[in-house]
Amino acid sequence: VSCSGVSPRFAGRTAGSNFSIEFGTGGVMLREAVADLRFGGLRLERGSFGAIVEQSTAFGFNVFPGSEDLDCYNSFAGLLGLAYRGQDAGPDGNGSTTNGTTVPLFDQLLAQGTPNAFALEVCETVALPCDAHRRDNATWWPSSECGPQQIGSLMLGGYSTSRIQGLMRFAEITDEVHYDVQLLGAHVCGARGCKRVRFPDEISGRTEDDCACSSPDCALGTVSYCYFTVLDSGSDAVYMNTVGNARALLEAMDSVGMALLPSGVASVDRARFWFNATPLAGARPAPQASLRMEFAAKELDVEAMQVPMSVGAIFQSRAGGLAQMGIVGNLDLIAEFQQSKFPTLLGGSFFRGKTIVFDRSRRRVGFAQARDDRCRLPARTSDIDALGADS
Repeated sequence: VSCSGVSPRFAGRTAGSNFSIEFGTGGVMLREAVADLRFGGLRLERGSFGAIVEQSTAFGFNVFPGSEDLDCYNSFAGLLGLAYRGQDAGPDGNGSTTNGTTVPLFDQLLAQGTPNAFALEVCETVALPCDAHRRDNATWWPSSECGPQQIGSLMLGGYSTSRIQGLMRFAEITDEVHYDVQLLGAHVCGARGCKRVRFPDEISGRTEDDCACSSPDCALGTVSYCYFTVLDSGSDAVYMNTVGNARALLEAMDSVGMALLPSGVASVDRARFWFNATPLAGARPAPQASLRMEFAAKELDVEAMQVPMSVGAIFQSRAGGLAQMGIVGNLDLIAEFQQSKFPTLLGGSFFRGKTIVFDRSRRRVGFAQARDDRCRLPARTSDIDALGADS
């Protein structure tokens, strides 16, 4: 993305263009700016966008992790612009600084004729041979020792059939609030066989009204849990919607032997490996390891489809050994999210090794395995040959 001539757009009540967004895990302060933008071959003159400039820790969470988090500290930045229109926040007409509505960046491109689809391609191999953390906290410009590193591509207007393996398979976008899909189940395999995960709580909701509550309006404090599913590239991993469902998934992964743990490992160390992301020396993924999420399909002759997760995204090597990083097992955190109406979130570990196309024009989302040899090369506009429609 190339920007020039950035300037504030909205004055607001305090003669500033700052506004804030509150998430379940914290809050961020943003500035709405105007700039001439170029995305590959696309140009948007004086496009408006929200740029994250600061965080709020009032919730007790840090959106930007501290230095004790060796993987993620000083590594967060963002632009608003790919959400549905009702989800992008900005200053409203009354000068309010929270949850106003603006025109998302992608919708501005649609108004210029860009087809109504985009794709996120995330390489299977994403390890960086350098320290990616910021060195200069006073600026949002990149300041690590890495320089440019290719770990995937964002394709606007569609996707590239030459950069995927096999066919793109589609599930329905069931609610156009976030990118909601209907999750039907999960299947795990390992050294001791395969099984379908028996989730104790509902998971197959279709809309963001699908919550179990003790009040008609599902007010905070009355929510037992929500059971819809959102594809969320902003999350780092898979978050199940309830404590019971998170425990069921991780215990199933353990029971089939997705990871081969050292003989005689203590039960407390086994639990820390699966639930606390604690590295375990001598552990390794089983050759048969697989985790497949099952979705309702948007194909005439298919009712359901299974999408595999990258084993390399689930189990990652750390200094102390192998760590289970792909499925969040912090049950205290899940309990807090559950009460805050969080759905199942399929985040970064689910995206790994895939091209996922968000075809808003046909109300569907597609999944295919990314070709790692092509993924390491920047996508070109001419690569995008499967386009969304114009609406």
